[in-house]
Amino acid sequence: MRAIGLIVAVLWFGQLGAAAPALANHLCLKDQAGNLSDSAVIGLIRKKYEALGGLQGALGCVLSQERDVPGGGGRYTDFANGQIVFSQAQKMTVAAWTADDGVHVDWTVEDTYSHLYT
Repeated sequence: MRAIGLIVAVLWFGQLGAAAPALANHLCLKDQAGNLSDSAVIGLIRKKYEALGGLQGALGCVLSQERDVPGGGGRYTDFANGQIVFSQAQKMTVAAWTADDGVHVDWTVEDTYSHLYT
């Protein structure tokens, strides 16, 4: 549950009020021509981002390169309205974002996970 805990902890960004969208749009990653870019989003995180609408979707523009989750075990990328985390141990990708109507969470189990050992 480390990945989900990290997402919930990071969602404070959505609590910044009216200044949050303006601040986030200023920090968005851009290409050399100055256009918004999503080229930093790769792998399973990109798959989830595209499924949620990409640059025009709920998460908005990309704020960071993909990074390791503190403590290991996963990768994450920050977006204007939330975050996507991939947890290797749980074999799942989790997206969480804020919107006018609250916090939204969307997850995908990427492979069969079992806590049973034989």
